[in-house]
Amino acid sequence: MALISHIFLPIFVSIKMRYPLELQKLIKLLLADNRFVSLPTIGSFMVTYKSAALSADGQSFHPPQEVIRFDTSRKFNDEAIERTLVERYEMAKSDAQDAVNAFVLEVNQRLTAGHEVYFDGVGTITLSDGGIVFVAEDDDKRVASTFGLADVAIEPVKGDVKKQVAPKTVQTAQASPQKGSSQRRVRSNKAFYTGIVIGVLVLLLAVSTLLFIPEFRFWQTEGSHQNIVQVADDNVDSDFMPVDSAANEPIDTMTFTPDTYAELPVQESEMSSISVDTDKKAALYYEEPVPQVCKTFYIISGSFERMENAQIHLKRLEHRGYRPEILKSNGSYRVSMLKYTDRNRALRELERLRKEKPNQSVWLLGL
Repeated sequence: MALISHIFLPIFVSIKMRYPLELQKLIKLLLADNRFVSLPTIGSFMVTYKSAALSADGQSFHPPQEVIRFDTSRKFNDEAIERTLVERYEMAKSDAQDAVNAFVLEVNQRLTAGHEVYFDGVGTITLSDGGIVFVAEDDDKRVASTFGLADVAIEPVKGDVKKQVAPKTVQTAQASPQKGSSQRRVRSNKAFYTGIVIGVLVLLLAVSTLLFIPEFRFWQTEGSHQNIVQVADDNVDSDFMPVDSAANEPIDTMTFTPDTYAELPVQESEMSSISVDTDKKAALYYEEPVPQVCKTFYIISGSFERMENAQIHLKRLEHRGYRPEILKSNGSYRVSMLKYTDRNRALRELERLRKEKPNQSVWLLGL
């Protein structure tokens, strides 16, 4: 830019330039730093970028390029030339505007007269059929700073490899039918023997599992179950009067007392029916089933010392759609919202009420 100032500074000394067309030499320099440079009321020079690409014949690479074109739709003043005159050449703002207006006026006059207007390093614009035609400068005249680079040639690939590969493909094609059939037979034999070995291993694994793991001995489990059932049946039958199945004769009835069960004789046939394989551990830890006591489970929502307060709370619950009850125990009156005979169902309902109304105190009472 110092060189530019040294060359063009004498041109812009006066307030109004004597030669406005000298501004055309600034266009190329401005396009090196700007994407757009406008000529107000005429159009704008635009720079577009094209990346490197392979040529159609594949023999070279086209370098990256900056293509310059002229856009007649962009006619507003972007003040690129004016800023350069003010900042680089210390001209006043009004003087810079006058210089640009004079430059644009002279360009319009030359275009109207049918002359070409040449912009150094950029291209030429002419007026044709009422429209502006722009012809860009040749790439050979552009500098490297604007991507004026040459194509890069690619060395051709040597074709000796194809000559060596061709005989090998012919030989493999001739020998492939015999080798392919033999390979298929080998594969089928291997698959057959492999299937046999796998089947034998699976069978051995199943047998060893049944023999060495007691939980899988289904035949012993069934036998022990039958023995336990048989012993249970014998115990049940021993509570009643024994019947001689061989005689098939009626026996006189008798009245049993608690001492009678202990004095009843046990027949040898019953003793012989007990198997030796009876699970002794199960018999040792046998317990009589505990009879279940039926309870009623109440969901309590309040406990009061006075009956009047309990009745007030009961009426509130009735108003909300419940069927409450008052339970008196230990000198207090408890008000239940719901009652159930199934404990699990009562617990589920209690959990639901606590989730819906976490601030309300409810608990479970079993009576």
